[in-house]
Order: sequence, then structure tokens, then C-alpha cells
Amino acid sequence: MRLIQLLFKRTQSYSLVKVERDEAKSSVKRTIDKIHSIDKEIEITSKAIIQAQAVRMRSFFAKDNNLLIGLQKKFTESTAATSAQWHQKQLIELYQERRELQFHLDRLTGNAWKRRLITWFRLFLGFMGISLIIFILFMGLIAAIYLLPIFAMIVIILFIVNKRQ
Repeated sequence: MRLIQLLFKRTQSYSLVKVERDEAKSSVKRTIDKIHSIDKEIEITSKAIIQAQAVRMRSFFAKDNNLLIGLQKKFTESTAATSAQWHQKQLIELYQERRELQFHLDRLTGNAWKRRLITWFRLFLGFMGISLIIFILFMGLIAAIYLLPIFAMIVIILFIVNKRQ
């Protein structure tokens, strides 16, 4: 009896289950949140640069009637220029940090090579476009030089015809 039970016993089968780590999902989410916060900081910094440049322009075009207003104008202009330079450095750092985080996110999601190929393709198209424009301008210059004797003959003929009349 036991032999029959062993022969016809159902064996339990286990299927393979893909285990998704919460660490990878949370890392992607944290990176996306960091990118969004950097985007907000970039927006705030850009507005601050525009405001500093506006203050600088207002102080530049202000009339200086006396010495005190002239000193105030110079102080305001130098302070605005310093502020604008600091914000520009901050903006460059934020863009660099965002680029690094985006590359890290692309590596986590598996889009790194896709983005890299798209970037290379855009650079190639830009290079080809600039080359085409330079080629067209060069060919136009060559055509103008080639047609110069014909235009000179037309001008001379018109000059002779006008002299006879």
C-alpha cells in the first residue's frame, strides 16, 4: 500500500517568482524626487538672476543728480552684479548636479545607453546641419565669383547702350 501511495503521490511544485527589491524602487523614487527638487531650485535661481539683472539695469539708467545718489548707484550696481554672478555659479552647479542625477536615474532604469545614443545622434545631426550650411554658403560664394564676369559684361553693355542714346 505504501508503495502505491509513493508512486501516485502528488509532488508539490514551486514556480519561480521574480522578487522585486524595494530598495531599487525606493532608490529610483528618491532620485526622481531629488531631480524635481533641483528643478524647483533651478527655477528659483533663474528668477533671482533675472531680478538681479533688472536691479542692475535700473541702477544703471538712474539719473545721478548729486554725489550721494551716485555713490548709492555704484553700490547698488556692484551688489547686483555680485549677486547675479553668485546666482549664475549656483545655477551651473545645479545643472551639473541635475545632469549627474539624471544619468544615475538612467542607469537605474536601464535607459543610459538609449539616452547616450540619442545625444550622439543629436550631435551628429547638428554637425551635419552646420556642415550643410557652410557648404551652401561656400557654393554661393563660388557661384557669385563665377558669374562676376557675366555681370560685368551686362553692366558694360548697358553702359554702352545708354551712352549711344
